[in-house]
Amino acid sequence: MHNTAATNVTTSLLDALLAEAPVLVRTRQLLPALDWRQARPDQVGELISRLAAAGMKIPQWLAQDLLAAGHTLPEDSLPIDAPELRLLWALNNLSSTSDAEASLARETESIGSIEQVSAKVVQQLTGRLLALGQTTAAVKLALQAQAAAPEVLRPVKAHLDPYLASLPDVRVRVCGTSSTQTLAGALRYAFGASGFHAAISESDYGTLMTELMDPREPADLLVILLDQHYFMLQDWRREPEQFFSDLEERLAALTDALRSYCARTNSPIIVTTLPAVASPSAGYMDRTFPTGSARICARVNLALGEVAQEIPLVGLLDADQALAALSARARADQKLWFYGRFAYSEPAVRYLATSIGRLWRARSKGTAKVLALDFDNTLWGGVYGDDGLAKLQCGDDFPGSAYKAFQQECLRLKSQGMILVGLSKNNEDALSVFDKHPGVLLKSSDFVATSVNWEPKPDNIRKLAADLRLGLDAFVFLDDSPHERAAMRRMCPDVLVPEVPADPAARPQWLRALSCTWPVRITSEDAKRSSFYAAEVKMRELRASSVDYEQYLASLDQRLSLQPLTAAILPRVAQLHQRTNQFNLTNQRFSEAELGQFCGQDPFRLAYAGNVKDRFGDHGLVVAATAEVEGDEATILSFVMSCRVIGRRVEHAFLAAVLGALQTRGVRVVNGLFKPTEKNAIASKFYADFGFIGTGAANGIHTSRMEIAGLVPMPHIAALNVQWSGNHACA
Repeated sequence: MHNTAATNVTTSLLDALLAEAPVLVRTRQLLPALDWRQARPDQVGELISRLAAAGMKIPQWLAQDLLAAGHTLPEDSLPIDAPELRLLWALNNLSSTSDAEASLARETESIGSIEQVSAKVVQQLTGRLLALGQTTAAVKLALQAQAAAPEVLRPVKAHLDPYLASLPDVRVRVCGTSSTQTLAGALRYAFGASGFHAAISESDYGTLMTELMDPREPADLLVILLDQHYFMLQDWRREPEQFFSDLEERLAALTDALRSYCARTNSPIIVTTLPAVASPSAGYMDRTFPTGSARICARVNLALGEVAQEIPLVGLLDADQALAALSARARADQKLWFYGRFAYSEPAVRYLATSIGRLWRARSKGTAKVLALDFDNTLWGGVYGDDGLAKLQCGDDFPGSAYKAFQQECLRLKSQGMILVGLSKNNEDALSVFDKHPGVLLKSSDFVATSVNWEPKPDNIRKLAADLRLGLDAFVFLDDSPHERAAMRRMCPDVLVPEVPADPAARPQWLRALSCTWPVRITSEDAKRSSFYAAEVKMRELRASSVDYEQYLASLDQRLSLQPLTAAILPRVAQLHQRTNQFNLTNQRFSEAELGQFCGQDPFRLAYAGNVKDRFGDHGLVVAATAEVEGDEATILSFVMSCRVIGRRVEHAFLAAVLGALQTRGVRVVNGLFKPTEKNAIASKFYADFGFIGTGAANGIHTSRMEIAGLVPMPHIAALNVQWSGNHACA
């Protein structure tokens, strides 16, 4: 009876308000407070009619409330720049089982920036997906949104455990300088959102240093939650200078313990920095006085940064960046601190856990490689075909200054290793803007490839991916048009399509905060990556003009320089192992620490790497392999090569040189391993083509064998000039 009475009151109130709907919409009064689930379809229809009669469109906030309540709206009334509302509209209108369900479910998974979507919209989306039987999509959506709105997990609770159990396992050990129970709970969902099934264990309270010096349980990842209380002055009778001296000792003990843990376990660590303090302990002197909270935090974070720079296994999570959505005061709950020594509020813990999960994903699977950029109203204001060169907005005056700053951010990403490609519906002469417009920072040479035509952009991005020999999941597509973004999401769901802000002034900072573009580690070769790919494009042009393939290879003047693995090239070799998918024979994702074992410490574990140059330039370090020797037999554990040089006999010349190096060590037999994946079919016959004999398969790994004793000389690849740098007989 109570629910019926409440419904009657709501519908009667709505009937009374409809006459004033235009005024209430303009002033945003009363209507936002209504429970639109109680409204009848005819009342929603009358609301729309009254707004139309007044020459008004349905505002986004009202469309959101109506759709989240399960109502349908005219499609032309939907906000064009709100993909989540258009998807919700489509799901609300989908009444029967069809192929459209799966398509919509896939599109829902690629909304992008889901944390910015209201909880009630996410709840309606998940509810509709569940009703349609699309449980996996519903769970993924809820997990992506749970940091900002944990209540969205309730509708999918029954499906969470089966979904998480289907993901790759990772053992996560949690310890800290305060209570970590809430973080341990949040990490389960955060890792699920990043595509991992986390088995969480915790160390006891107050045992951080013991855990680092004498690990209790094996783990794939150790998470360390640091907080300000642990490092701050507790006894105000002490001299400030003496306290700061003691702080240095505590920091030295912590950093030494981090080094010890990495050396003992060879396992990665993610450690949080100290976030900004909510209140200073030394007022205006907080950054200069020895016991100032801000100064202490800065010193601690500096020491942590030095360790992370020194030891690749240590990943440093910027707590301020992770907690950017919360004010400094909202990051802690003092009652929780005094009750159970919980240093962070529950919302703060969820945001920290989400960032930890994303950092782990980036470290283990890599980040995006290619920034695919639209031109008109994305890189400059205006439409080249309509406005001409002179009227395009890009320069030092607003709004051109915002577009210029956005281009500066694109150049920043290029300098950190991202590849820029152009993707524009335009006549080809639009490329002239980059070299003729005085305010445009980007030049045509900054783009490794462009696709400027009137074909659908999803088709063009597939062609670019094929030309660059990269998967679609390596691409981030930036376009001001909601229509183009929606088409890309639907046609190429693997491409990451974030929601570009409608305001050009917001875009530079937004791009800087786009975490899928954040590098985990920057090597000396990253700044050169664009030139590497540009050289590859020139190489393909030469191939197209050559009479035959052998002539083409001979004309490249290729030089392969090999060397044993050293500390200097270790980061790049690790990056090659972690990011290579196509020519990766065993899919071994060796980390820097794991590869460090091949750097000469163990005479039976060897690793080699190769650089390639040709007439078009230096392609950098593009090929590497690791091997394990037992007696007179060796097994090649990993063999990875950049897609930039696939098909140029580099892999064969490199293997021949490695076999020669093994032969000098007395190796008589070499085993080559191949583990098939969805992406490495191109390398499936590599060993057979070289002369290895297949010996069978076990646990999904195919083994081939080659007798190299007495094989002199090694097979020669005429297309390359091969040289060793360093003593190749030594690791």
